[in-house]
Amino acid sequence: MSTFAVGDEDFLLDGRPVRLLSGALHYFRVHEGHWEHRLGMLRAMGLDGVFAGVLTEEDAVLPEPVAGPAAVEL
Repeated sequence: MSTFAVGDEDFLLDGRPVRLLSGALHYFRVHEGHWEHRLGMLRAMGLDGVFAGVLTEEDAVLPEPVAGPAAVEL
């Protein structure tokens, strides 16, 4: 079985320095049907880990409601 440890300056896998690469997937911005493909792309980039945070209502930035008609200038 392999051993993983934290050294003074490196992560160590079986006593040898190893570099871990990680990325993020904002699953709430990607259609569920594309998740497998996106994860495959992250693996193809050589990433060892993926961060997928959980979006809560507190994280969501929603516009404040405005009374009256809306005008948009182009």
